[in-house]
This record gives sequence, structure tokens and C-alpha cells, in this order.
Amino acid sequence: MRLTDQTFNRLKTLRALRRAGAISRVELAHRTGLTKATMTALADELIRKGLLAEDPPLHTARGRPRVNLRIRHDAAYAVSLFPMTSDETASIDIVDMHGKRLHNHIGAFPRLTPADEIPVLMAALVQQTLDEAPLLRSAVKVAAIIIPGQIDQRRGVVHWLPDGGSAAPLPLKDILESMIGIPVVIENRATVVARAEHWFGHADHSDDFSLFALMEWGMSGARYSSGTLQSGYNGMNAEMSHIKIAFDSGRSCFCGGTGCLAAYATATAIVMMLAERRGIEIPDGPLPEDFFAEAVAAAGRDDEDALAVFAIAGRALGTAIASHVNEHDPGRVILSSARGDFLELIEPAFQGAYHREVLPALRERTLVQTLKFTRDFAWRGAAAVAIEEIFLSF
Repeated sequence: MRLTDQTFNRLKTLRALRRAGAISRVELAHRTGLTKATMTALADELIRKGLLAEDPPLHTARGRPRVNLRIRHDAAYAVSLFPMTSDETASIDIVDMHGKRLHNHIGAFPRLTPADEIPVLMAALVQQTLDEAPLLRSAVKVAAIIIPGQIDQRRGVVHWLPDGGSAAPLPLKDILESMIGIPVVIENRATVVARAEHWFGHADHSDDFSLFALMEWGMSGARYSSGTLQSGYNGMNAEMSHIKIAFDSGRSCFCGGTGCLAAYATATAIVMMLAERRGIEIPDGPLPEDFFAEAVAAAGRDDEDALAVFAIAGRALGTAIASHVNEHDPGRVILSSARGDFLELIEPAFQGAYHREVLPALRERTLVQTLKFTRDFAWRGAAAVAIEEIFLSF
């Protein structure tokens, strides 16, 4: 999905302001590559609208006084909601324009909530948080709603949910806007992890990278290029979990296909493959947390079956990421996991497969890093979604 020049310029300006804290118009033009005239016009517009403020002039020994710009922290506020499937809760947060967390509420969010009940539950949690917060409701300009699954980010439509399977498209954005009376933006959970890294991560590398996110039980991904989150022609988030790594005899995937990365390299896949090797039948429904913990413990005891399934996961993930690097040349790949023990156990097989399959010319030019997913990534990434929406819509 191509951004308009105006949107792209605003995003570049927001990124430079966020990183600098306070910066002059001349320096902003230099960092963004915009002309001085374009930057002056854009900055003046954002000042008139109340998003930016001018610092008092800094007098220097020579020349005109330097006037720095900064984002006004109180220009607007946003509320976000991020489900955590590990403990079936959601974190609902209110943040200012600097991304500072002002209020937090933790509410129950059961994994098996029927699709038609999700908007009602989300609206109730947002309403409760807004009622608790020491802010005028009118000051909250955007609600960022984060949900696992396949999302049309442009239209705010959910096409698939991991615990509900395929269903009729759910126009979540429109439903929630009618219920809470605030503009809503919908994003996928892995996309939000990428936004947190882009906003708050390694400044030297945060404009261009791909992220593979191993969440509590599933996985997904996202890609940044030139400081812009990439989405497809139809507005869909990246579904790296369905990269095909096997064919005729590929394992069945929950999407209805076979040979998908998710069928080999997720916590769910580890539990299922280990159960198959041991002849154990797994009950329907969400997997208990102790199922994966037992797989980790078994690998720690050098159990051959457990070590074998973690090795399969590592090879699958290494092969998939090598293919992604060969196709996209992202410069940097982040492998994020909500489970640090998962990354440790797949590391040897992952490294072997990745180095074997990636093109030699890209092997030394691509930085591959691991990153432990924490709750801070959840609310910070959700805050970034909301703040970008405010900045672009003012």
C-alpha cells in the first residue's frame, strides 16, 4: 500500500522529532530530506494545529537565535488495548503524545471469546479505562485496538482469528467506533511489536528491518522499509507464519493448508509434534501452559523426542528466514519470542539452516538478532500505533 507524499512527509517528520526531542526546522529538513520551504510549511501547520510547540529562542554567538520544535505531550491522548493470550487478560493503556503511559487497566480477555462478542468485550474494557482515567474523555482522540489474526489494516476488518478460525469478515473498526465514539485503528499483534522496536528500539537500525514474532502459542511478522511499516495491496498484515517450507508430505496447518511454517516452528507445533511422537492425544481447545513447559523440561533432560522437535522447529525457522532474506534483503532480521527458552532450544538448528540456505552475498550483510518480547512491547507498540494515527489525522 503506497503512502501519499503528504503522509510520508509527516511520518518522517514525526520520526525525526521523536528521536531528537527538540530540533530546529533547518535540522529537521536535513534529517528528513525535505526542502527548507516544505519543512517550514509543514512545521507551521502542525504548530497551528497544536501538535508542535516552539521552545524559547536559543541565542548563539553568531547569527539568528535557534528556535527548536518539539511534540507537545498534551496535544492529545490515546487509549490502546492489547490482548495477552498467555494469561487471558488485556492491557488497556492511556498515553500522551510522547508515548508516556498515564493510566493502565488490566482486564479479563478469554481466548475463546466468540467473534461476535469480541467488540462488546473490547468496548467495555475501553469504556471502563476511560472512566477510571484522570482525563477529560474529549482529550482522548484515538483508540488503538490490537488483535491476533489476519487484519485488513486499511479498513479495520478482521478476516481470521486464531482461536475462532475462519469466519465472515468482522468490521471491527466500524463496530467499535459506533460503540465508544472515538476513531479506532486496528492492528495485528506482531505488527505492534515491530512498531515498538521502530519507535523505542535500536535507533541506528530501526527504519529497515523484518520481524518474526513467536508469540505465546502462534507466530506472525512485520516488515519496515525506509521507516514505513509495509502492508500489502489489500491492506493485509504480513502472515509470515504461512510461508511454505514443506510440500507433498507437509504437516497440516490450522489455516487449512499444509507445510506452513506455523505447523513446525511455534509453541503449538512443538507440543503437537512431541505428542505425536509419544502417541499422546491432545484434547481440543486452547493448550494448557504446562504442555509447553513439559516439552522444555524434557529437552533439558536430553529427551530425544523433545530435542528432535525443537531441532525441527529451528530448521524450519532458519530456512524460512533465509528465504525471506534472499527475497527482500531487509538488512536486519529480528526474531522475537515471548518464550526465551524457545529461542535457546532452537538456536543451534536455526543457525545451521539459516547459514546453509541464505545467499552468501547477503549472509555477512544481514544482521540477525533475537529479542525477548515483554509486556512493555505490548503497550509501547500500541501507543505508537495511536500516536501515528493522531499525528496523521490532525
